[in-house]
Amino acid sequence: ALSIAMVFSSFSELGINSTIMKYVSKELGKGKYKKATTYFKTLIRYRICFSLIGSLLLVVLAYPLSNLIFNKPDLFFPLILFAVYIFILSIVSSFESLFYAIKKVKYVDVKETIFQVSRILLIVAVFFFLSKTYYVEGVILSLLTSVLIVLLLIFYFLKRLVPFLFKSG
Repeated sequence: ALSIAMVFSSFSELGINSTIMKYVSKELGKGKYKKATTYFKTLIRYRICFSLIGSLLLVVLAYPLSNLIFNKPDLFFPLILFAVYIFILSIVSSFESLFYAIKKVKYVDVKETIFQVSRILLIVAVFFFLSKTYYVEGVILSLLTSVLIVLLLIFYFLKRLVPFLFKSG
């Protein structure tokens, strides 16, 4: 299920993260904060749209993939959960590229450490507190929770580091 979800996820990237790093960094280097904000907001909108399309496509194809192609109806719910996971993960990766654009790479290390530690702890908790029948769903929900924690953390860091990117107007 994860490999199928990642195939859908890869189509939503389309070089947007690299573009964010290149153009936002370039404009920030020139001191053109308004133009950097415009690039950022436009590219994030594209990324959200592409990610949403990929995730919705996975939701629509979850039933045929699980029942008709793999003949495993139990795969349906994990595919739905992975559709949400890849959507949030793609948003996280786009915002993460901003740390490279503003040359604050140490925040990527902090994000990754928190992501990996929370992921491990939550997955271990699944094996301790859930019955075997719910292991797969529990692990996916653990991944989803970890990526949501990281998304909130990234928003917090970026709002402190580059508040002008998040102002409306």
